[in-house]
Amino acid sequence: MSGLDVKNAIGWAGGAQVIGGASAGELAATAAELWNRDARAYINRNDAIAYLPTVPSTVHRALVIENGELVVRGRDFSANDPLFETGFRWGVAYRAASIEGLNAKAAQEDVDALNDLITSGDDFQANALAVFADGGRRVFGKVSQSGGWDILLSRLAREDGLSVETYTRNGSGGLISVDGSGQITYDPSAPMERLEMRSGAVIESYDRNGDPMLLVTDANGRVLNDAEAVAPTVDALPVYAFGEETLRQLRYRLTGRKRGANIQCNIAAIGDSYTQSATRWSGPVAEMLIAEYGDGGGGWTGYGYFGAYSGPYVANGAQPLGRNGNARPNLYPLTFVGAWQRSYNNSVSPDLSHVTSATPGDQIRVGVPAAPDHTGLRLIWVASADGIVRHRVDGGSWTELPVQGSVGSIQSAVIPLTAGAHSVEIEVVSGTVNLCGHDALSSAPGVRFHKLGGSGSRIDQWASRNAAQQQAGWALLAIDAAVLMDGTNSQTVATPPGVWRGHMETIITRLRAALNQPDIAIVIPPENQRTDNPVAMRDYAAAGLDLALDLGAAFRDLQPDFGRVPADYAAGSSLPLFNADGLHPEPATGGVVMTGALFQFLNPL
Repeated sequence: MSGLDVKNAIGWAGGAQVIGGASAGELAATAAELWNRDARAYINRNDAIAYLPTVPSTVHRALVIENGELVVRGRDFSANDPLFETGFRWGVAYRAASIEGLNAKAAQEDVDALNDLITSGDDFQANALAVFADGGRRVFGKVSQSGGWDILLSRLAREDGLSVETYTRNGSGGLISVDGSGQITYDPSAPMERLEMRSGAVIESYDRNGDPMLLVTDANGRVLNDAEAVAPTVDALPVYAFGEETLRQLRYRLTGRKRGANIQCNIAAIGDSYTQSATRWSGPVAEMLIAEYGDGGGGWTGYGYFGAYSGPYVANGAQPLGRNGNARPNLYPLTFVGAWQRSYNNSVSPDLSHVTSATPGDQIRVGVPAAPDHTGLRLIWVASADGIVRHRVDGGSWTELPVQGSVGSIQSAVIPLTAGAHSVEIEVVSGTVNLCGHDALSSAPGVRFHKLGGSGSRIDQWASRNAAQQQAGWALLAIDAAVLMDGTNSQTVATPPGVWRGHMETIITRLRAALNQPDIAIVIPPENQRTDNPVAMRDYAAAGLDLALDLGAAFRDLQPDFGRVPADYAAGSSLPLFNADGLHPEPATGGVVMTGALFQFLNPL
C-alpha cells in the first residue's frame, strides 16, 4: 500500500514518546502551523520517497513509520536526515520512538489532512502529538506526547470493509484490525487460544494429531476456515476469494440479459495452457455462460499453434499441433493449408501468437455456424511492408486485402458475412503475411468469449510485449471482463512473487488503458505435484490477493477447490484431479472442478 488514508485513517500502537530534543513549546508551534495545512502519512520510508514529490503544495508535513519510529518530516526542513538532495528536502522535524504494532491497509489517494498535529485546547488535545479523524473531522483516536495510543471507538469501519474493532480473548479485551475480506491484518498479542469478534465469529487454536491448527467459525458456529499454522497466529489465515463485487460489467451485462436487455458481454480469458486448452475450463465455462445468457457470437479464434512446424499442412490431413483456436472449436473450425510457420508466445497478437507465410496459395480456412447470425469476421494481423491476402465466403468471388501498415503494428479489417452458416478462405497472394486470428462478430445479445491462452506462456512474456500494440489488439476485441490466470510456468523459471506481482500489475494497467472500465479477475491455479518448485503457488496467491486489494480487482485462489495437499489430488490418488504429468489438471476431472469454481465466480446470479 502506498500510505495511510488519513481521511478514514486507522492506526494504533503501544507507546510513543517525544525524543530528539523537541520541547513541548516547539511541538505546539509546529502543531499550530499545521492546523490549517495538509499532511500525509506513510507506512514506510520508501513510500514517502515515492509519493511525496507528487503531493500538492498545500502539504507541509508527512508522518512516516521508519524502523519502528513515528517520524514527522517537513517540506522545508533540510538539515536532519533529508529524503531528497535537491528541491524540497523533507527533513526530520522530530521523532516519536517505540511505535509498536502500527498497521493499516489503505490507499494514499484523496488524503485530506486529517492526521493533523494539533494545538492544546482541552483535556484531550493538551497532551496530543497526533490525532486520527474521520471524513467528518470527528476525532476517534490520538497519540500522546507522554506515550501510548488511544482509540476512542469500539469499532471503526471504512466503506471498503477495513475495520478496527474490540475483541475478547480468554476473558480479557483488546483491539484488532480486520481487512475488507474479513482477514485479520493485526493482532498485537498472538499466539492466542480463542478470539471472539464482535460480529460473533470465533477464531481458536486447537490440536490435530499433535499439529497446532486454527479454526474459524461464524456467529452460527459454521466453519469458515480450517488452517494449518506453524504457530497459531491469526495473520496466517488465507483468503481464497475476494472482490467479487468489483465485477461490475459482468453483473450489469449478465443481469441485464436475464431481464431481457439487448446487450452483449465480451469475456476474455488470458493465461497459459490451463486456459489455452478448450477442454479444461475455458471452453466449458464459455458454453455454460452462453447457455445461461445467450450466444453473442464466436469471439476470438487464434491462428497460433505451439507444436514445431511439421508441414506443409493439408486439408483433411496433417495439421499444426496445439492450435490456439476458439473456445468452442467444434462450432468454429480452423484448418491450415500450406507452409505456415508460427511465432508463439512472442507476438503482439491478442493471444501472444501469430502465423506467417510468404508462399502464394497458402490458406487458412475457418467456419461459423448457422446460429447466431454473424455480421463478419474481424481479421487481425501484424503488419508487414508488403503482405497481401485475398478472402472469399462459401466459394464465392475473391476480395483482395493488403495486410500491411506500420511494420509490426496491429491492424484489422472486417470480412463481411450474411446470416447463416459459412466457410471462409483466407489465401496468401504475395509478400509476407502475419495473421493473428479473427473475432467472429454478431449483433445477437449474449456472451462472446475470447480464449486468449498461450500454452507454456509466463506472466513476464505477457507483460514484455509492446504496450501500444498489445493494447490495440485487446481494444479491437472490446473486452468487458478479463480473467487472468498464471502461476505454473512462472514457477518453472523461479519468478519471485514480487516480480510476478509487478508483471501482473502491468497487464492489468494495460487492459484498463485499452478498454472501457473492464472487470479484472486474478485467478491462481492450485499447486501442482512437482516437489522441487522454487516458488510455492501460495506465494503467488498472496501476491495476487495483495494486488487485487490495491487495484480494486477480484481474486480467486483455486487451491481449496482441489485440496490442501497436492498428493491428495494427484493422478493415481482416490481423487485424481491432475494429469499423470503432475503439471496439468486433467480435463475430465480437475477441469470439471475448475469449470464449476470459475463459472460460479464469474456468474453474478
